[in-house]
Amino acid sequence: MENMTKYPEWVLKFREKGTAIHFLKGKYYLYKISSKWDAEKKRSKKITEKFLGTITPEGLVLPKTERIKQHFNNISVKEYGASNYLYSIHNDIINALKITFPNAWQELFLCAFFRLLYKSPIKNLDFHYQNSYLSELLPKTKMNDKHISQIFKEVGIERSKIVEFFKQFVTPNEFLLIDTTHINSLSRKIIKTKVGYNSKRNFNPQMNAMFIFSVKRKQPVYYRLLSGNIREIKAMKLSIQESGLEKAVIISDKGFYSKANKENLEKEELKYIIPLRRSSSLIDYSIIKQQDNKKYDGYFIYHQRIIWHHTIKNEKDKTVIFIDNELKINEDKDYLLRIENQRAGYNKEKFFENQHKFGTISIITNLMENSAEEVYKYYKSRCEIETLFDTFKNVLDADRTYMQSDEQIETWMFVNYLALMFYYNCYNLLLENKLLTKYSTSDILLFLSEIKKLKIDKTWYLSEVSNKYKELFKKLNITIT
Repeated sequence: MENMTKYPEWVLKFREKGTAIHFLKGKYYLYKISSKWDAEKKRSKKITEKFLGTITPEGLVLPKTERIKQHFNNISVKEYGASNYLYSIHNDIINALKITFPNAWQELFLCAFFRLLYKSPIKNLDFHYQNSYLSELLPKTKMNDKHISQIFKEVGIERSKIVEFFKQFVTPNEFLLIDTTHINSLSRKIIKTKVGYNSKRNFNPQMNAMFIFSVKRKQPVYYRLLSGNIREIKAMKLSIQESGLEKAVIISDKGFYSKANKENLEKEELKYIIPLRRSSSLIDYSIIKQQDNKKYDGYFIYHQRIIWHHTIKNEKDKTVIFIDNELKINEDKDYLLRIENQRAGYNKEKFFENQHKFGTISIITNLMENSAEEVYKYYKSRCEIETLFDTFKNVLDADRTYMQSDEQIETWMFVNYLALMFYYNCYNLLLENKLLTKYSTSDILLFLSEIKKLKIDKTWYLSEVSNKYKELFKKLNITIT
């Protein structure tokens, strides 16, 4: 050990209380020291505790183990791919939220994003926020459950603002579908929760969520929460009035038709397309029984299939019969195989009695000015709103809720509605690129969420992306930077 007076100034500046400098083989080393009383020698003795590093003119070089430890302490990893993608492509939604909810747009956007990506309840939102790159894009946003619960109360009071948001995403003269699905809730504090009945034969306390879906945009453009025991047709009329939309059409399933339901729709001046059961007395099969294509009104091509059609017009409505010969061949085969397998209730007499009905779809509608082809396409578009309900229930798990007030349930529904908008933008991207048969929206979001950003010494770096996903993202025109 050298005399301290001989040490250079750049070495001495590291000499602090509790440290000692050692000079060995031309290098200066810094140690942490302490003193301890030696009872035998009756004096204090110095104890070297820890090597702190090598002193150089450039500064203190930490031991390798400390450098490694400090390096990893300066690294943070956050989900980046899905966060950045959904944030970057939804300027229209963000701007609409800023207009209608200037003091809560960030929380609403983030809640919707984490509902879509993780089905997140309120209690987990802050966790997902801290681990998402959205915490860098939208910094200092409060996402703790107490704050979000307060936001839910404040936003839920302003239904008129939510309707104002809807109107920013609808263009005039769009063809729109309208239908309802149920939401289960065990909360006694929500006024809309009533004992109701749905297609699942479920009599639990529930609400109804009514959606209006844009066929052109292929996404929902409106929702409204209804009491579980409310009359559906009257509610549809009021919903159309609130939305300010004009061309909403009710497209029902086969179980909906009744004389009373049809009269109620006409009383409320609602447009409808109602498929009829093949046994309905409203269907005149006399032309179909002749099996002469010349007797039909004509044909059109739908998804590479020839669809013949015949229309019978009445004063207020019309019944259109569609004949799909490919469907008929399949149904003939299916029925005859059931006879061969001796299925109860199937025999040749019934086959001959009903063979003219196979391959037919019959619809009653008051869209008097629309062609048979348009009516058929509108009817087939019903699968769009069924897909919407499937997404709402299975992708978002939104068909049940634990909200404790009408205000909170309104905002909770609005957040899920926003999540559906995000979902459908990605869904339509897959549809446009003809990739829906291979990938789902959930697949794309999962692949994107695996892309991370790493912060190392205050600089963000993009994690590696496999060539397989690079090619997929390139096909979808998704840029990851």
